[in-house]
Amino acid sequence: MAKKRTTLQPEAAIRETPAGVSVELAGDWSAPNADECEQEVVRLKDGLGKEGSGRARAVTLDMARIARLDTLGTWILSHLTSDLERAGVRVQIRCQVRKDP
Repeated sequence: MAKKRTTLQPEAAIRETPAGVSVELAGDWSAPNADECEQEVVRLKDGLGKEGSGRARAVTLDMARIARLDTLGTWILSHLTSDLERAGVRVQIRCQVRKDP
């Protein structure tokens, strides 16, 4: 019998950089965590509005620490990107491919 994989809580850590705001995404952005992913995006949008002296004008979504990303997670992050761009935020996506040993 196959062992069930444990799901990792989706996370988004916000930090200011000279170029704008960097958001480090981590954990499982997947269907089993749908509610948690949506809650994290709401928290993220709220946090981006409070960074620095006001609204973020440039955001980098760093996806290097995402452990699992499925269609649902992609859809959620795509909508986040669209919402930010409609609000006048320049969004850059950074993703570093990990190689398994």
